[in-house]
Amino acid sequence: MQKGTFETCLPEPATGMASSLKDKTLTFAIDDGITKVNADVNITAGTAFDLFNKGWVHVVALRSHEINRIRVYVNNVLANRSTKAP
Repeated sequence: MQKGTFETCLPEPATGMASSLKDKTLTFAIDDGITKVNADVNITAGTAFDLFNKGWVHVVALRSHEINRIRVYVNNVLANRSTKAP
């Protein structure tokens, strides 16, 4: 899992992005210096988004800067999205 900071072309400072796997929850989060947004996916065995099924699993997290929302896809299926931040 990767956690780090990034630079932005926006006037506001960006503070970081993170992904984590803890307690059967996969989390993607971004803090752009103004608001924090995250999206969680339950990866419990037997669920639609089980990451440990002994096969390849494709996970993608996308951020829409305009509406400050994160969407997480597992094997081309929308697994979760963050609520729209203020």
